[in-house]
Amino acid sequence: MPSANITITTREAAAALGISLRTAQRWAATGKLTATKTGGRWSITIPADLRDYKQHQINKARELIEDGGIVPFRGRRIFRAVSSDGTRTYLTAPQACTCAAGLKGRHACLHRIAAIILAAA
Repeated sequence: MPSANITITTREAAAALGISLRTAQRWAATGKLTATKTGGRWSITIPADLRDYKQHQINKARELIEDGGIVPFRGRRIFRAVSSDGTRTYLTAPQACTCAAGLKGRHACLHRIAAIILAAA
C-alpha cells in the first residue's frame, strides 16, 4: 500500500502546474515547493492519497505524466489525457475519466491516477 506522500520530478511538477521546468526548479530551490535535492536533481514531495491503487498502476500513471500524455485542460483539476495507442484523447479528473475503463467504473484507469498525482502537486 503506497504512502500518502509521493515524489515527482521537477518536470512532472512543471507539467502539473503549467509552468516551465526552470520555474519548477527555482520554486524547489526557494522552498515554494516541498523538495529535496539528491545528486543534483530535485524531488518534489506531494501528498496524494494513492492507497487504493497497486504499485504497477501508479508506475503506469507516472509514465503517462513523464511522457507528456496528460496535460492540464481547465485549471489544475481537469486534464486531457491520450490513449495508450495515441489515437484518442479523454477528459479526466481525480474523480472520473471518459475512457472506457473510467466509464465502466470497475477499475481505476491510469488517467485518473495520473490526475490525482497532478492535482495534488
